[in-house]
Amino acid sequence: MEGKSATVAACILMIIVLISGQQQQAAAMSKFCRCYQNCYTECRKTLGTYPCNIQCVQDCINGQPPPSSAAGCRNVCQLDSICGVMQTGFNSDMAADACVASCTNKLGAFAPNAEKINY
Repeated sequence: MEGKSATVAACILMIIVLISGQQQQAAAMSKFCRCYQNCYTECRKTLGTYPCNIQCVQDCINGQPPPSSAAGCRNVCQLDSICGVMQTGFNSDMAADACVASCTNKLGAFAPNAEKINY
């Protein structure tokens, strides 16, 4: 009987640990999405889709480097949606190609600076 209760206790403890990890991941994504949505909304008032995608992802993930190749640019430009901001996707191959061309021409233009880095 003691073996069963120890097994049950271990299972309950494992479930608690798994659930708490999922809550932490959800909270982190929620924080990122709030940051991204606010940043993207403000950015789009003055800039296009590509710079806003890159800049806001960088700003909200504490200064991740910009894409370093055309393949990286294509990955960013073809995102369907980041945190429910549907304007980040493109409806046509031409629009996606224009985004990739713009990104490739400006590689490194959005490197983090002291103002952007979140402490």
